[in-house]
Amino acid sequence: MSPWKRLQLEPTHDAKAIRRAYAQQLKRYHPEEDPEGYQQLRQAYEQIMTEIKTQAVYSPPFSEPQEEEDLQDTDILNNAKGIDDRDSFDRDEQEEDPITTPPRLWLQDDGHEPPQYSNQENEAVASPLITSSGRADLLLSNFKKQLVELYNDFPSRLQLEKWRTLFDSDICWDLQHRTALIINLIEVLDQHRYLPQQVWHTIEELFEFKAFWSEERKHGAYIHEHFPEFQDYYLSQLNEPALSYDGLLTLNGQQGADFVQLRDQGYRALQKQSLIEARYFLKQAYAIYDQDQDVIRLLLECELQYKHSEQALALAEKLIEISPKQIDGYMYKANLLFSNNNYTEAAGVYLHIKMYWPQNMDAKIKLAECFIYMKQEKLARKQLLALQRAMPDAPNGHLFKINELLFQFELIKEHKTVQFYRNYDRFMQFVAIVMLIVFLYIFFSK
Repeated sequence: MSPWKRLQLEPTHDAKAIRRAYAQQLKRYHPEEDPEGYQQLRQAYEQIMTEIKTQAVYSPPFSEPQEEEDLQDTDILNNAKGIDDRDSFDRDEQEEDPITTPPRLWLQDDGHEPPQYSNQENEAVASPLITSSGRADLLLSNFKKQLVELYNDFPSRLQLEKWRTLFDSDICWDLQHRTALIINLIEVLDQHRYLPQQVWHTIEELFEFKAFWSEERKHGAYIHEHFPEFQDYYLSQLNEPALSYDGLLTLNGQQGADFVQLRDQGYRALQKQSLIEARYFLKQAYAIYDQDQDVIRLLLECELQYKHSEQALALAEKLIEISPKQIDGYMYKANLLFSNNNYTEAAGVYLHIKMYWPQNMDAKIKLAECFIYMKQEKLARKQLLALQRAMPDAPNGHLFKINELLFQFELIKEHKTVQFYRNYDRFMQFVAIVMLIVFLYIFFSK
């Protein structure tokens, strides 16, 4: 199969189109699920990019055969770091005014120091190599600067398209410097990590950090040593439920940046059961912005673990006020009322949930419990029988609870029956004693 067919693309010199096709095919050939297909796709992409660079920069104006030595020189120049198919430079100007190589960033993909070249005129191959290497350094440095600038502009940070535009820059698609790019990118993200989950998924889609860690063990060890917490944080952003960034555009830049940082710190502390830290961070976040559903839920969980029922109930009411069409606030409120033995109000909230979210089994079961504690036997029995009919579709945990309540209800019913007959026996004994006393009184009166 030709490289173009592998990318499912017609031959073109449009580097952006090639990159988009490569990114699209990466969704099909994931390095963990299909390593062979991924390797073939990557080879096809590298081959095509090499070809179009060679044609764009080094193709002669006339179709003349090249000597083997010329082809070798072309290969050397084509493999020089940082040459891009869309950027050209004026060689004549460079010969007159050589470019000074800027300070090197972390660019050694092979673990060796770069070869040293002098600027003497008799070393003709030195200038292009120094220029391209220095140009790659400059591109990387500019890319890191743009990353930080985009991150620090809070409204822009929340817009996925701005990240995609930045990731479409030339250095991001230069496979020759991919290792250097990834490590520099991780260095920036380790210090600038409060991003929407869509951005993290885009980063994984384009740069494949997970595959990089598994394939490049020496670099994985380097990252683990210098950025020990980043890998776990990165994987959690991909795999765990994400904190929402919806509605945060209303915050100004610094407020938004402080809010998402405090919220994330509170969330991580709560995961570690560090309740004091979690409550401290979340209260600060709530003070900045009290309309975020996630920070209210997290703070509510803290108050529940501290057994602060009133504060938790107030937060549940706030959650209902912010999102009246979502079930979370109602469930929190009903469960809090139930735990405080306020069964009548709890039953009212559970009935509301049953009406608008009829598939929620938890609310139905809790409603039956409320009826039992409210001594509404007929309503409890009706609810339990309805749940029993729905048992084939209920999860195992719900089945156990339904059966437990049914058993409890039958025990209550049996207890009432036994109590009735016991009271009846006592009454009949009392009647018999009264009748005996009356009979004896009449007998001895005569």
